[in-house]
Amino acid sequence: MHRARVVVCNAKCLVLVFPGCCIEWRRSRGVSENDTMYAPAKLRDQFLNALDEDDSAVRNQLASALTRCINPLPGMTCEQLGLPAGSTYGSAAKHVLELSRRSADLPPATEP
Repeated sequence: MHRARVVVCNAKCLVLVFPGCCIEWRRSRGVSENDTMYAPAKLRDQFLNALDEDDSAVRNQLASALTRCINPLPGMTCEQLGLPAGSTYGSAAKHVLELSRRSADLPPATEP
């Protein structure tokens, strides 16, 4: 089971560090933290794998990095998560994190 460490370099760079692997995710333009982003395929694939393997620790870490991702989610994954067809990785990430919060009996997160 791989554990990721998320490192935020600055407003334009996020790095996910796995044993033997480091993924750097750069925003395409200098934007605020509230703007949307496209995520690299490797990051999206790792999220899908964590969903398939039911690896909650990695899944939640990756979901935290994908909440603003606007890449389209595969249709089968939308169905698996009970999301509408055409949902994004960002909506899936938020859904996964909300389910995790609920299962831990934590209060829902509030948007800033």
